[in-house]
Amino acid sequence: MSPWQGSFLAPKKNRMTWNARIYSKGCFGLVELRIGKDPYDSSIPYYTDLDDAVKKAKTIGRNARLIAIQWTGDADYKAFKEDGYPSRIIPARHSEGNHLTWHQKENTFGFWEYLGPWGMGQVNTNRRAEGLEPFEHFQQWAEYARVYHVRYLPRRENTIYGVATVPPMPLRPPLTGALKPNPVGKNE
Repeated sequence: MSPWQGSFLAPKKNRMTWNARIYSKGCFGLVELRIGKDPYDSSIPYYTDLDDAVKKAKTIGRNARLIAIQWTGDADYKAFKEDGYPSRIIPARHSEGNHLTWHQKENTFGFWEYLGPWGMGQVNTNRRAEGLEPFEHFQQWAEYARVYHVRYLPRRENTIYGVATVPPMPLRPPLTGALKPNPVGKNE
């Protein structure tokens, strides 16, 4: 049993807790648990340029946390005017995309975290399409899903960066030292 799975089952009832329901959304849910809100919450400004996102995070201070959303298809976001941030946008919702959170445990080292390959709903849709039985229980899906930690963002057609204000809470990503996220690049 994974640590996530063990903490997300109601004691002695073998039913999902509220956190398990969020987690079962896949990478989208993991980001939601890490920042305490929907990744598309209107309080989160988004940018197409990582440098603009880092600059914004510095103005917010120690409670700023970076997230990224990646998808294949049209760059269907809308420009949004914000002085000093030319890449500011309003994102379209991409629940099917890759959602990641930046973790920085040391001043010189960090990683992007995401959960894959998909949330429980999408996995069951794929399993049905392949003629397989869908997962009936969270435990089955949790054994299938994996949390990934990668130094660089995977290459995708579109990548945008959000800056969430996240007060101290148990699942908040660590941030040690000055914010130095790694961009899209080659993972070793």
